[in-house]
Amino acid sequence: MQWIGLVAELEPHPGGLFRVDMNHRTVVRGRYLEVRPPERVVFTWGHEDGTVLPAGSSTVEIVLIPDRGGTRVELRHSGLPGSEQEAHRFGWGHYIARLKTRMEGGDPGPDPYAAPDAVHGSHRS
Repeated sequence: MQWIGLVAELEPHPGGLFRVDMNHRTVVRGRYLEVRPPERVVFTWGHEDGTVLPAGSSTVEIVLIPDRGGTRVELRHSGLPGSEQEAHRFGWGHYIARLKTRMEGGDPGPDPYAAPDAVHGSHRS
């Protein structure tokens, strides 16, 4: 939770719950489809109270690949409606950068998008 969200309920096994409160306004929820430590995790994703992107209506696949003494992260988010693609591209870029900072031993600090008065365009998750 040091890089994404404020509170999480995670049951990392196929069929298990994936729920993250991103910022007290956006809560994402889905189910794990595949969990293969340490190389791959796949889960469904959507906004808990969403109509455009309902809970569990899209799929996130994360693959971790050893790369020159480090790890390359490949993230593919499929099934997003066109209206959600740019916001999620921005959001994943933001959170992957925070993850990188954390994995390198740094502190990404408070997430600016978790602040109650955060303004960040169409970014919702």
